[in-house]
Amino acid sequence: MSRIQLKRTHSCGELRAEHAGQTVGLMGWVYRRRDLGGIVFLELRDREGVTQIAIDPQGDLEELTSPIRAGHCIGVQGTVFLRTAHGGSANKNLPTGEIEIRTETLEIYNGSEPLPFQ
Repeated sequence: MSRIQLKRTHSCGELRAEHAGQTVGLMGWVYRRRDLGGIVFLELRDREGVTQIAIDPQGDLEELTSPIRAGHCIGVQGTVFLRTAHGGSANKNLPTGEIEIRTETLEIYNGSEPLPFQ
């Protein structure tokens, strides 16, 4: 697998509703993974905050998505969408809770052994 050159454009705590429609690059650690069957959600964390990443596991990213778990260091590039635009709900507890990144490119920089506790 060849390395993809992703560029970080924002920190994980920086994106808001006014960024909707922009293509962005984020890098950080997977804090939490939720697999809802049709879509995989990752909470990507860096020192500035947390952003929700949405990945369609049936697309081109299927083989990369399966091993990702908490602690993995990854980079993503995608488009900022409002969570409420497609029937989702905003998370009022997070500054970035109104948006999510629909992933187009994903790179795993470093894996992680299963964490001993959450």
